[in-house]
Amino acid sequence: MKKVITVPRSPSAPTRIATCPTDAGENVLRLLELDGIAAKTFATEAAESAWFRRAHPMLDGETPLAAAKTPFGAQRVKDILLAIKYGGVV
Repeated sequence: MKKVITVPRSPSAPTRIATCPTDAGENVLRLLELDGIAAKTFATEAAESAWFRRAHPMLDGETPLAAAKTPFGAQRVKDILLAIKYGGVV
């Protein structure tokens, strides 16, 4: 997930503070929550990254990363991750 969320770094201090749109902040929080669950679910970061980028049949062929852009899609991704982790049914 570190490769997905990038924060631009600037050598100079910003001249004014920019605000983050609410929906962008919510998207970041959703992705961070999913990343935390995935980190505990998959053995390696490479496996985690591959899972997020591979189309999933339970997400109508979307990748988990693309589905997580909406609250509903993020909940579906979370349900799938928890089912993988604990062996449950989705």
